[in-house]
Amino acid sequence: MAEVETILAGHYKIVAILRAGGFGQTYIAEDLHRPGHPQCVVKHLKPANTSPDGLQVARRLFDSEAQVLEKLGNHDQIPRLLAHFEEDQEFYLVQDLIQGHPLSQELPLGQRWGDAQVKAMLQDVLGILAFVHAQGVIHRDIKPDNLMRRELDQKFVLIDFGAIKELGNVGFNQTEAASATVAIGTPGYMPTEQGHGKPRPSSDIYALGMVAVQCLTGRLPSQLQENYETGELCWQEQAPVSPGLAQVVTQMIRYHFKDRYRTAEEVLAALQALDSGAAAVPPTAISNSPLVNPPVPVASATVAYAPASGEPSQSHYPGYSQSPPDKRQSPVLIGLLAFLLVFSLGSLGYILGFRESSDSSPQVPPTPQATATTEPPPPTPIPRRSPDDFMRQYYENINQEVYRNSWLMLSDGLRDDPQAHPDGFESYLDWWTQVRYVEIWSAIPVQVSDERAIVEMDLRYFLHSGREVSQTLRFHLIADSGNSWKLDRTQVE
Repeated sequence: MAEVETILAGHYKIVAILRAGGFGQTYIAEDLHRPGHPQCVVKHLKPANTSPDGLQVARRLFDSEAQVLEKLGNHDQIPRLLAHFEEDQEFYLVQDLIQGHPLSQELPLGQRWGDAQVKAMLQDVLGILAFVHAQGVIHRDIKPDNLMRRELDQKFVLIDFGAIKELGNVGFNQTEAASATVAIGTPGYMPTEQGHGKPRPSSDIYALGMVAVQCLTGRLPSQLQENYETGELCWQEQAPVSPGLAQVVTQMIRYHFKDRYRTAEEVLAALQALDSGAAAVPPTAISNSPLVNPPVPVASATVAYAPASGEPSQSHYPGYSQSPPDKRQSPVLIGLLAFLLVFSLGSLGYILGFRESSDSSPQVPPTPQATATTEPPPPTPIPRRSPDDFMRQYYENINQEVYRNSWLMLSDGLRDDPQAHPDGFESYLDWWTQVRYVEIWSAIPVQVSDERAIVEMDLRYFLHSGREVSQTLRFHLIADSGNSWKLDRTQVE
């Protein structure tokens, strides 16, 4: 990773590190060759395989994607590609720096948007998608972090096209055709076909629909349930949304791509029909209720797992073990149970009254009555987050590459464990940046007390090397002084 003050290609001086992930880093840099040294964004991409064949494939992909990004930059709401170059067998893209903030900053948990806000967001972004898809390009990673609210005019700018991330996945024994099937995207916003490496324009529509659901419900995708028979998301009960907009959003996020809108223009037309008072074309009727007693994946025999060359060899990292179970025959995603705890604060008042006389005689003040003093009840404590929700948030931080936050969710004992983290946070970071993302199949609390909890989770790890690992793990949590949990140790089932 390049350091601050490093000058790349004798041209771009790094002034800040925006993000460090498995496929590379993103920097803010100054363009030393332009008057006033304006700032720009530099994306640093590192192929997994630096053999001559691997570099040849990566170089071909890099040049091809740079041409695509240059063409897309003709749209006012997509950053312009300013330059691209190779240095020391690593690749760099230089793009406009967008002054603004990501949509994710406008979506604190529990805060819901109204219909008008959501429709305006959808119409703005769908206009960009219509242009992108017309160029034969699929974004593949639409999520709140990749929608920048531009400070100048408050319009959204679409950043971080997923295709360029394939360079980081050009691994050993991969061909150009094989690398093109790598699943790029973010769990929760990525539909099934995209997870299988077969994205299509309606995959972007699904992702944008999931962003709309997050805006309407105030919940992360991982916190919503789904119908275990159909795979459809159950979200409308969590949002005070109009029937018309609910129909449009529901059709955007249908489980099977054939049931969704096919193009961004179709969604725009449906939204326009809502504005004109016409009824939107209703999606096929689906059940929005999860089945009672959904099936739980059955744990299979544990087998040994030997990491491939270049993969981490530590077995102590929280949330991962090197002895995963065999692949499940029927894995299903189990959504997080919505919080049912509701708390309220009350106060105790006193009512003092004076009795009025009904006759004409002078009023006599009543004899003072002795009253018992009642202490007001103490405030109801804020309920602790459920253990399974805590673990889902842990992996949400991992998948969003917010590693510092996930690190702080570990207990002091685990962070200081010399076997798990001999170099502290650096050891933790070295492991997790080799994981592309983690898919949660289920998260079930099996033991909960005031001081401790155990959560059993079925997980699948997608490594940057291309390897996939499925595991059942038990996470042991301990209560902390802040009325929350800390991850203390991991046990293989």
